[in-house]
Amino acid sequence: MTAASAAQATGLHVNVARHHLDKLAAAGHLIIRLDRAPEAGRPSKRYEYTNNDGGFEFPTRRDDLLGILLGRALDRLPKEDVAKLADEVCFEYGFDLAAEIDPREARVIRNLFRLNQIAVEDVMTPRPVMFTLPRDTTANRVLEEHGRLRFSRIPVLGDNIDDVVGHATRQT
Repeated sequence: MTAASAAQATGLHVNVARHHLDKLAAAGHLIIRLDRAPEAGRPSKRYEYTNNDGGFEFPTRRDDLLGILLGRALDRLPKEDVAKLADEVCFEYGFDLAAEIDPREARVIRNLFRLNQIAVEDVMTPRPVMFTLPRDTTANRVLEEHGRLRFSRIPVLGDNIDDVVGHATRQT
């Protein structure tokens, strides 16, 4: 079968038929053979059915198709379950993507996905414990008074503790 014969049989445009035939070939349901006629310059694709009864499998990176399927499935669920399921799927998908990258980058991505589960008040530093610097201090003075600092970012204050004018960054 050629894309032209499939298009004629189904009433589709030849490019649309070719697209669908290529998808079926990618899933293992068709074999593509190139047929070169002696007088023609470019070979034509011929599609042949295989006895693949293993069900349909899609190429692993068909995110657009999976997105459509997920969207349709979510439309059928009660609204209160949609957000929970979407969070779970996105969380798992993020872990799968993170597995393909450098372990240090994967840790950063996992932590980003967990941010929506952390309340701001859980990571805030109480005012009495905060280490801050006045705006008019110098780097030499800070090193003389405090030595090596264990903080990477230190709030720099203006007139009072509510007037944060910036932050000093420790160089490593």
